Amino acid sequence: MARRLILFLVIAAVLVSHFTLTASSSQAGKGDRAIVYPVPPNRQIAPRVILAFSPLDVDLLCNLTNADRSGEGIWDCSIGVGSWKGMSVTVVGPVVGAPYAVMVIENLIAMNARMILTLGWCGSLNSRVRIGHLMVPASAMVGDGTSRYYRHKSKSTPDPVLLELLKARTALTGIPWHEGKIRSVDAIYRETVNYVRRYQGLGELAIEMETAALFTVGKYRGVAMASLLAVSDELFTLVWNRGWDSPELKAAREAGAQVVLDVAAAWPD
Repeated sequence: MARRLILFLVIAAVLVSHFTLTASSSQAGKGDRAIVYPVPPNRQIAPRVILAFSPLDVDLLCNLTNADRSGEGIWDCSIGVGSWKGMSVTVVGPVVGAPYAVMVIENLIAMNARMILTLGWCGSLNSRVRIGHLMVPASAMVGDGTSRYYRHKSKSTPDPVLLELLKARTALTGIPWHEGKIRSVDAIYRETVNYVRRYQGLGELAIEMETAALFTVGKYRGVAMASLLAVSDELFTLVWNRGWDSPELKAAREAGAQVVLDVAAAWPD
């Protein structure tokens, strides 16, 4: 009799727990509904999108694709639709920082973007990674605030198919390149000695502001995302070495633009 009573109590406890969790999940789902949502411009875009962080790279990509930027943009970002190797491609930018970049891609996703490649710049944290090299992030550590509103994770990763396409195409450029872990942060002027040393100790190769959040939102929304970065400056000596006007960075940017366009065209929709 005692055993039956214990068994009954255990079953009752399991059932109560199940229904409580189900009810809690249902309430959490309702509470997670966004009140504010994208209201994109009423225009057509190609589902293959390249988002460039720098105005120089936006111009470069638009020139290569003969993109028409005459229509309405998103949050002061231009939108151009052009073509590359017979495929329609959308070129968008410039953006700076995770919140701004995410506002833009949320609208692009609402406009039917299905694949987003980013072309940006980064600072090196490792002596092997020099100005004018290319960086293919295999993961991005979350140091920004935006990512946390989508997923509570410390690391975000790109779409695996796009990552492999990027690596294969980048290897053909003749530009030195690296694959690895990077760090995304919000406060560019708080990249301090202590922080840089900490990131170096964690094996992070480069630092920038957007990639972790973009990977996070891509996964959250079910959109393929990956990133290619040109190394524009170096922090690994704990002295800021800027290469913004260097011929090496210019060559890396030009090669990178061709890489992301080729990958966009090759993406198996």
